Amino acid sequence: MVTNLTTRLPRGCISHTHTHTHTHTRKHTHTHTHTHTHTHTHTHTHTHTHTHTHTHTHVFHTHTHTHTHTHTHTHTHTSFNFLSVRQHGFREGRSTVTNLLEFYDERGGS
Repeated sequence: MVTNLTTRLPRGCISHTHTHTHTHTRKHTHTHTHTHTHTHTHTHTHTHTHTHTHTHTHVFHTHTHTHTHTHTHTHTHTSFNFLSVRQHGFREGRSTVTNLLEFYDERGGS
């Protein structure tokens, strides 16, 4: 007699139990029972490539921003006048806040 039993465990684990029973009869009866249990665990790993893309994009953005800032800052104070004196973006010490404050002052704000 051979019995195969499969038991479901938590997700990713499967347990197989094989039970073999042998009975011999002559003058005496002998019964042998062997039970073998095997548990298999499956692990799945997912890699998200957006983290690598984000890193490459960040490095590219930093390089581009540094290069643009250096280029515009170098050419602002020369005869090229690459940026207007009214330009707030890409200018050291200026931002959208300074632009709004300047606009507010020009309009007679208090």
